[in-house]
Amino acid sequence: MASSTEKPSVQHRLLKMARVCMSFLIRISPSEKLTDILVWPISKRLFGKNYSEIVRVKNTSVEKGQRGFSMEVYGDMEDMVNKTLMFMSGYKELSWEPVTARFVALIAEETKCAIDAGSHIGYYPLIISSVNPKALVYAFEPNPKTYERLVKNIVINTPVSGSSNVYPVAAALGDISGEQKMYFDFGQSSFVESARTHAGEGMVTIKTIDELFSDSSETVFLPDLMIFDAEGFEPNILKGGLQTIAKAKPNIIFEINPKALRSAGSSVAELFDILLTNGYSIFIIDDDYTHGLTVKSGLEISLSPYEESNVENVSFVNAFATIDPNRFVSYIKNS
Repeated sequence: MASSTEKPSVQHRLLKMARVCMSFLIRISPSEKLTDILVWPISKRLFGKNYSEIVRVKNTSVEKGQRGFSMEVYGDMEDMVNKTLMFMSGYKELSWEPVTARFVALIAEETKCAIDAGSHIGYYPLIISSVNPKALVYAFEPNPKTYERLVKNIVINTPVSGSSNVYPVAAALGDISGEQKMYFDFGQSSFVESARTHAGEGMVTIKTIDELFSDSSETVFLPDLMIFDAEGFEPNILKGGLQTIAKAKPNIIFEINPKALRSAGSSVAELFDILLTNGYSIFIIDDDYTHGLTVKSGLEISLSPYEESNVENVSFVNAFATIDPNRFVSYIKNS
C-alpha cells in the first residue's frame, strides 16, 4: 500500500499503470460484460488486498468552495462505490451516483450542519465539506476498518495549517442507544447476516439523532441535511430522530433498498409512512442506477414524484424528502 507520504514502490507504480489501462478500456468499451470481467475477477486477482491509490474526485458543478477533493480507494473493498471511484474518477465528475452527488453539493452550499449515516470511506461527507468548509459535518461509520479509512480520507483533505469540518463518529445511528452485533463486509456491513457479510462480526455502538441533538447536548446547530445509507435500517434512524426532525425540518436524502428493508423487518411502506406523516414530500432522484462504471454525461439534477409501486421491485434508488418542495420545483419533473 502506498500512502500520500510514502514514495510508491515499483510494484505499486506498475499496478497503477495497469489500473489506468483498465480504466481506459472501460471508458471506450460498450460492453458491460467486459467491464464486469475487468472490475471484478481480473481486478481482484491483479490488485489483491494490499493495493490502494489516491484519486481526485472532480466537481465543477459548484460556484463556490473547492472544486473537488482526494480520496484513497482500496483493492480489497468489493463494492461498487469503491470500484467506481477507483476506475472512473479520471474520466467522470462525481463518478459515483453523479446526480445524487451533484444534488448533495447543491444543497450543501447553504447547509449549516449535516449528518451522514453510513459514511463508508467519506464520499458524501467530503462533497459537503469541499463545497461548504463552514458547515459542520458528522460522519457516522460503525465498521471499524472502514471507519479507519474514513478518518484517513478526512486527514488527506485537511489543510496542513488548519482543521477539518468533518467529524467522524465510530457508531451507527438507530432508534435506541446501546450496542448491537454487526456483520462486517469489505464494502458493506449490516445488522442482518447475509452471504455478503463475510468479513467478521462485532459489537458496535448505536446512537440516536435525538440523543445527539438534545437541548442538553453541546452541538451548535441542528442538522438541516441528513443522508442515510443504512442497509435497510433507515426507518430505525428516522424513529430515533423524530424530535430533532420536527424541530429542524431537515432535507433528507436516503437510499431505498426494498430487499434490505424486508431483511431488517421493515418495508418501503413503513419508511415512506414515517416521512409522510411528518409532513414530508418524497421524490426519487433520477440517477444512473444501472451501472456505475459508465461515462454517461447525465449530470442534470432531476427529481420524480414517488410512487411506492415504482420502487418495490428495484435493487435500490436514492430518494429525497423535503418539507419545502417549492424550493426545488425547478428540478421536479412535470411540476
